[in-house]
Amino acid sequence: MAAKTNLESAGFVCLDNEFSSELLSELCSEAFLKKNDAVPVYGTSQCPYQAHLAGLDKAGIVFLEGGHISKIIEILFGTPLVLEESASCYTYYQPGDFLGAHLDHAEKCVVTVILYLDVVRSDKKSCETGLELHILGKSSSGEDKPQVIIPTKAGSLIIGLGSVNWHKRPTLQDGEFITALTACYSKPLSV
Repeated sequence: MAAKTNLESAGFVCLDNEFSSELLSELCSEAFLKKNDAVPVYGTSQCPYQAHLAGLDKAGIVFLEGGHISKIIEILFGTPLVLEESASCYTYYQPGDFLGAHLDHAEKCVVTVILYLDVVRSDKKSCETGLELHILGKSSSGEDKPQVIIPTKAGSLIIGLGSVNWHKRPTLQDGEFITALTACYSKPLSV
């Protein structure tokens, strides 16, 4: 499976055309409604970032806990994982927003999942863009030279080991906007 090979070599994989247009439309609708509740967030010196976040609602939770996404995760990682609802949300980026180089919290985010719901590109041509996810690898020292650059496209599902592979999103430029469902999965608690 090519996705598993990409995951092993880069730490993240991009899957396109995994979900129906009806499902994506339902999640988009919920995300746009939740945008009214979004709050601005700003990072720390250890993880600089700027964006707006809103909690999940029914459609987002059902999707993230559903069989299709669970099956993808189990195929890629060989083990079932559970959604960390408290570490999952709708994320909204607009011009000037960014996500600095970081690792996700290992206990709550063994696996990172991002589903891009809406992506707006600028009409202006620019050599810089925030419509990319930069995968830096197991060390943040290569921040200027990412190992992998994953373009941000509506409908793309990004899955990766965000707690062991450094990653970042460059600053969004004028006219660039992203609405994403971002989620974390962890190992189930022992019974």
